[in-house]
Amino acid sequence: MARILKYNEAKQKIIQLVHDWQLKRGDKLPSERELVGMLGLSSISVHRALDDLRNTGIIRKVHGVGSFLENNLKEVVECTSQLGLINVGDHLYPDARGINDLNNAVKKYNATYKVFSVPHELDPTIFDELAACDRFIVTGFINKAWVEYLSSLSRPIVQVGESDYDASLCKVCFDWYQAVYQMIRKMKRENVRNIGFLLPEPRINTQSIAMRSNFFEAAEAAKINLRPELVQFVPHKYEVGFVKQYLARYGAELEAVLTVEPSTLFPLLIVGSAVGLPEQLRVGVFNEVYFMPNDAVAEWPRLYNVFFSDKILEKAVEILYAYPYTYIEERNVFKLQPSVEGAGKAIGQNYVVELQHL
Repeated sequence: MARILKYNEAKQKIIQLVHDWQLKRGDKLPSERELVGMLGLSSISVHRALDDLRNTGIIRKVHGVGSFLENNLKEVVECTSQLGLINVGDHLYPDARGINDLNNAVKKYNATYKVFSVPHELDPTIFDELAACDRFIVTGFINKAWVEYLSSLSRPIVQVGESDYDASLCKVCFDWYQAVYQMIRKMKRENVRNIGFLLPEPRINTQSIAMRSNFFEAAEAAKINLRPELVQFVPHKYEVGFVKQYLARYGAELEAVLTVEPSTLFPLLIVGSAVGLPEQLRVGVFNEVYFMPNDAVAEWPRLYNVFFSDKILEKAVEILYAYPYTYIEERNVFKLQPSVEGAGKAIGQNYVVELQHL
């Protein structure tokens, strides 16, 4: 990845300081030496950033006195940061909740954003729009062509989630292994052995293959032998029919079924009730569950939920705006940890929780 231009980081942080301190026209900025200490950047980067801001009329320098804000906040439009979210080959992401998370996150940094849903092949028709962004989040089915092009722009990039292609970027991802491991440990404490796992098909969810691998690794670590045929990918838009066939074939043997998406959980509960599966069957979901009817929980008391309280897009935005660029250049991986905090009355321990109410 091309080295990120440090003076851009310095310039954006000075603008952020103007917003945070609510400076007005005529207010004095910290000295160059003070800014170096405050921003944690080199004097060369800060000096060039100040030069850029002077050349664009944002600040003015009074020799021997210091630098002053020339324009008020409403006039500093050209220095507003624009984040580009590049979604490769997955038009279902981000959904409405993801857009809301992204919108809330960039507001904290007085920034704007634009979402680009792009094909796997490079699309030169949007290169000018991409060049107007000063940092990027990449997600979806990330590939070499897009990473190389975006890296050539010398802007900070953070990858959200995992992809078949190892992009060697700074990443934010869910610690699925820890989530799966804790769920399996919970099942083991209850003497459960035959565990099924229903995952979204890989062409819809890039994390499905990784989660399948984590499932078997976690089971081995917990010393539970799993049957591979109980682990299945659920075809998109055919959840109910697939779940019905799955339960008809394996239901009598299953002691627990885990799933990732609520779109699979709901038909699992409905179909499971219809076919009369045993009450002791555990059902686990690795996600936040919204709008779960109380009667469904009452009919299926052994419902387990493990999810992540931190929002992945918000964390990616925080890294891009609040972390030093060296964190990004070093290609660090930030793993979000499972949590039991959230909606519903939660009773349990560790990362896994049995929900009595939602």
